[in-house]
Amino acid sequence: MGFQDSIIYQLLFPKKSLNNRMLHSLKTTFTITCLADGFKLVSMNNQNQLDYKWSAVKDVVITKDGLEITTDSTQKISRKWQGWHQLIREVPQGYGNYNYEFVHQYLNSLEGCDICGLKAVYNNECLHCGTEVWSDDIKELSESKNDYVREEQLLWFIVGVDPEKIDINNKPENGFESNPNWKPLISKYDQP
Repeated sequence: MGFQDSIIYQLLFPKKSLNNRMLHSLKTTFTITCLADGFKLVSMNNQNQLDYKWSAVKDVVITKDGLEITTDSTQKISRKWQGWHQLIREVPQGYGNYNYEFVHQYLNSLEGCDICGLKAVYNNECLHCGTEVWSDDIKELSESKNDYVREEQLLWFIVGVDPEKIDINNKPENGFESNPNWKPLISKYDQP
C-alpha cells in the first residue's frame, strides 16, 4: 500500500475500525510450519495454534484460495499464509482428491526473482519477497533495471533495523527453491 493509499484508507476507516481489522487479521492469519509427521498453524498473534498429523488427515483438496484439509472437520488454509508453498510440496502421496500433477507443474512454473534469488515469481510478482518484476511501469520510476534490482536487494537483505548488516543469500525458504542462476548486484559492503 502506497503512502496516498494509506492516507485514503485512514480517512475511510477510522482508527477504531482499523485497529479492529488489524486485530481480526492477526487472529485469522496463520503461519504454516511443516513437521516430519504433519504441520502446524500458528496465528500471527500467537494465541491460536492448530496441530495436524498426516495420519489424521482424511483428504486434501486444492481450491482457488488455497487448500481444504479434512480431518473430523474441514480447515481452510489460505495460499497467502506464510509456508503455504512448503505445505503443498510436502503433502504425502495417497490423497485421492489432491492434484499432485497440478502442484508439480505450478511449482515448476515459478520463475527466478532478481531480488531475493528464489524461484517464486508468478504473474510478475515475487511470492516470497513481494517485489514486482521489472516492467514498463517500474521503468518510469527507476533509471535502469540494475538500479531497481540493486535498490530492492538492499531493502530486502538488510538484517533487522541495522543497515550496517546485510545478509545476502538465496537459501530455499518457505517452499521456494533457490535459483541457481541468481547473481546479487550488491555486496555486504553496500549501504542503502
